Amino acid sequence: MQVVKVAKWTGLAAGVVLAALAGFVGTRYASSGSEFEGKLEDLAPAELCSVIRIDDLGKRQKEIREFLDDGFLSRPRFGQLEQASVWRDNLGKTVGPSLADFKDKKIDGGLKRGEAQLRDAGNLALFRDVLGGELLLCTDIEGDASHFVALSRVSRKVRFYWQFAGFAPVFAPGGPASPQMEFDGGVMRVKLPASPSPEGEAAPKPRDLLVTLLDDVLVISDSPRLLNACILAHRGEAQGLGKGTRFKAARDMADDDARARHSLSVYLDLDRLRSRLKLIERNGQMVSPVDAYNGLPQNVVKLNYDVLGPINRIVEKDLDTRPFAAAYYGVDLSDTSAITFDQYLLADEERLRSPQYAHLRQTWAQPGARPTQLQILPDDLVMQVSYRQSLEVINNQVLDDASRMSFIGDFTRVLQTIKAEEVVMGVAPRSYQPDVTEISGVPLPAFVFAFRTPGAAPESAGTLLNGFLDNLFGRKPQNPGDPPRKTTRSVRTETLAGQTVYGLDFTGDEAERQSNSTRLTLQTVSALVGEWLVITNSRRLLEFAVTAKNRPQGSIGRPGALPVADLPHAANATIYAEFERVGAFITEGNLLKTLRDAKFNVNLVEGRDPGALRREIAQSFGLNPQDVKSLSDPRVSAEYDRRKNAWVETCRVEGDKYVNSLISDARGLSFFKDLTVFTAFEERGLHARGILRIR
Repeated sequence: MQVVKVAKWTGLAAGVVLAALAGFVGTRYASSGSEFEGKLEDLAPAELCSVIRIDDLGKRQKEIREFLDDGFLSRPRFGQLEQASVWRDNLGKTVGPSLADFKDKKIDGGLKRGEAQLRDAGNLALFRDVLGGELLLCTDIEGDASHFVALSRVSRKVRFYWQFAGFAPVFAPGGPASPQMEFDGGVMRVKLPASPSPEGEAAPKPRDLLVTLLDDVLVISDSPRLLNACILAHRGEAQGLGKGTRFKAARDMADDDARARHSLSVYLDLDRLRSRLKLIERNGQMVSPVDAYNGLPQNVVKLNYDVLGPINRIVEKDLDTRPFAAAYYGVDLSDTSAITFDQYLLADEERLRSPQYAHLRQTWAQPGARPTQLQILPDDLVMQVSYRQSLEVINNQVLDDASRMSFIGDFTRVLQTIKAEEVVMGVAPRSYQPDVTEISGVPLPAFVFAFRTPGAAPESAGTLLNGFLDNLFGRKPQNPGDPPRKTTRSVRTETLAGQTVYGLDFTGDEAERQSNSTRLTLQTVSALVGEWLVITNSRRLLEFAVTAKNRPQGSIGRPGALPVADLPHAANATIYAEFERVGAFITEGNLLKTLRDAKFNVNLVEGRDPGALRREIAQSFGLNPQDVKSLSDPRVSAEYDRRKNAWVETCRVEGDKYVNSLISDARGLSFFKDLTVFTAFEERGLHARGILRIR
């Protein structure tokens, strides 16, 4: 009887335990079905420097791997690109010296190692689940270090594992090299083992990873602050990034169709980056790295300040990035022969209202226009840039006094009188080259300037050249009844391809006629081609423009021509560059020598005035630097000669490196075929869409 009782009560107890266990499991299974109804961005911390979004990690990972294989690694010129400093100093810092090794060891190798570990644990499907959906990778700078938080949606199976804390052994199946796991209060702390370091270098201390599950969102971070921000946003106690005004405004500049095409998208909080990144030196000024790329190098500007000085001024003023508070980028890698990208720059409206940006407010108010200049430019062009900004704004608000008195200023002062509303600059290859091919050692390409002047009269091209001469030689405009002007230069008409065009005549002596400046002047021709007032130093270029106006075959803007056909119908600014031709121009012997001498001038010891250096040396010996005798003191002369000789050697060694880097970059960039970008001025900022084609 006692045995029956024991059996009875034991069975009952087992039944109770099984019922309780079933209830516990059922509760856990039910709770693992909860899903966060918002977007991942709603859980991300509100304050971040950058955010990378991938909408479907499995699909996009395959897309990216195929792009790397077919778009880069299998191309015959890729080795030249990897050797170029423009690659090594930028993307090379992230992926290392070899993209193939990065793909094999980091991407493919990392995936294989993870799959092998999880295969051993019997949960390969779990691994694929975690890395199969959408992913948000956020970074922020805290002090001197960058920290991250990653958010990814996971399936019910993952959440069910998490309820039993079986998550940890799945990802760390054991062994001395495996991470240590601690689970407390719903957060798992992963203590990573130290990784081996190169010989002679101190191994960086590994950061602990913090992991938690917020409904169906897996959150991984190396920062308690960032993880806590996600938890608070999930509880509704803090606002997430997705509710932030700046993020929403930048993201919403891209429509749904554009975002769907992007293999990945990137959000940058430019103002937060400005407040956290250390200033760097650019052309003698300390600036934020965010705003450090607007302007030509000073050694380039020095080549010809009369032309490049005003152009640099225009670049600095019109491409000033300081009015922008945030940026949103999207990259489409679905075509292995091209990278299509979108850039959205969100302007700070209050900042734009300041007087220093009045020129931008007026410029951005202009509507976009069809880039019809592309129909009068040949398809073997080196490059072209267009910008819809009135010449009145350029002359009166962008250029400074020195720029207005330059060669370029001579044109802008005249052009503002004929209401030019857009500027185009183009460069053609050697086959279009005129007689004068250089000025003071600087190679002079075949170039074209064009100005959109709707409604202009055909004779406005002659008016332009007359006004240019008036400004160039300081003459006053000719008024009715004035006596004939005495000058050696005048405007004349001629016929080219059946159209009247305007050139310049010279009536001076033969010696002056043979000078480079006069020969350059006599090469100049101008004509109204459609709505474009064209001025060029190449009659062949002008003849092409006149002919292509009605028959655009052979132009880069001919109907259906790629990549222009894949870009928006209208734009406020455009860029086209053919990299092999750009490289051929940069690596011309005379230009390389001129660039080298400008950057490493042996006559400017240590880049300084020799007299100032002598006075500094004299003062270092306790001598009066203003006394001429001090400058000839044997000690001063000896120290000056020592430093000069060292500088000459520096110019030789560093000059060689500089030239070699230019040649390497030119060869490397020829991996790409061309770049085309159309930019539109929008109410809240700028949108640029570009296509970078690969050979």
